[in-house]
Amino acid sequence: MHKKVRTRTKPTANRGFTIVELMIALSVLSVLLITVTLILIQIGALYSKGVNAANLQTTNRNIVSDLSGQLQFSGSAPVGCTPLANPPTCYANSVNDVGQLDGGGNWAATVYSYCIGSTRYSYVLNHELGTDSSNNQITRHVLWRDTLNPTATSCPALKILSQDNPTDGSSQGDGYEVLGNHMRLTRFDIQPTSSSSGIYNIDVWMAFGDSDLVQTAANGLASCLSSTGTQFCVPSNISTQVIGRVF
Repeated sequence: MHKKVRTRTKPTANRGFTIVELMIALSVLSVLLITVTLILIQIGALYSKGVNAANLQTTNRNIVSDLSGQLQFSGSAPVGCTPLANPPTCYANSVNDVGQLDGGGNWAATVYSYCIGSTRYSYVLNHELGTDSSNNQITRHVLWRDTLNPTATSCPALKILSQDNPTDGSSQGDGYEVLGNHMRLTRFDIQPTSSSSGIYNIDVWMAFGDSDLVQTAANGLASCLSSTGTQFCVPSNISTQVIGRVF
């Protein structure tokens, strides 16, 4: 009788990844991660641009609404304006003021004022609120709204560039900045259609972004350049007519 002999089979060795396969897999994974990251960055950029555009439009509407209300219900005609063609604006008085440069130094600009009743608007044109990264200009205020004292007999412009809380003897000290960070005024114009009609044309044109992205025409109309910049550029132009009903 023959005895059956069992033979033991040698197990097959497990085959792993080669270095080439591993490098290919990591390359594909890296491409996928970079693609997803770029998509997320674009989505975030579009969201930020939409938020900035909405905030700019809301701010512009609030300014026009405030001016319209003041013209309609102030009880007196606005202080006669001095129209300027370049820059296009309508103002009562102006003053020279200086802002700061990031890293030291100063820059100069003209601050204008316009008064409706006891409400005063001191403003500077085509300067970005905050720090303009393209030219290192720091602008403390762009459109400052405050209330004049009852004893005030004129509409002096406040030095809003060199003071954090601009005030003088003519102010009640209740002023505040109307614009948001990185916004600018490119046109602020309030003109009567005629001397007796009581109808006023209001132009409030604004833009969001640094100076390397914003291009302003001679009439104050802002447009966005296609060059790469540090921020987004968004313009907002509102023009309307208001009837002074009370005065």
